Amino acid sequence: MDTERLEEVKYTLDHELNIGVPGDADLGNKMGLITMICYVTHALRKKKPGLTHYQVLKSIFKDTLVEDETLQALDLICEWWSWGCLTIPNLGIKPADMPNLIKKGVQDLCPF
Repeated sequence: MDTERLEEVKYTLDHELNIGVPGDADLGNKMGLITMICYVTHALRKKKPGLTHYQVLKSIFKDTLVEDETLQALDLICEWWSWGCLTIPNLGIKPADMPNLIKKGVQDLCPF
């Protein structure tokens, strides 16, 4: 990839997929949030194959004010990271607890 194309991709990542995560946030927290979103979506896709991360996030945040752009960016990031994955770890977290932890993670990591 040439330098100009690399700069275009960096711009897209910084301006289109930025979910506002503070620079001092722990990488483990970011990865945990993405993993939980992917895990929940992956589990629900067994019953509803066409389900998107965005639809799952909209359902989780149905009663909470979250910018749609944040959910769209998370959808794209999760889709990219989980593409082709056959298994996604639950990180030792009970699946029933994940929606509330996802809410907390987005609220803690994504300033509005």
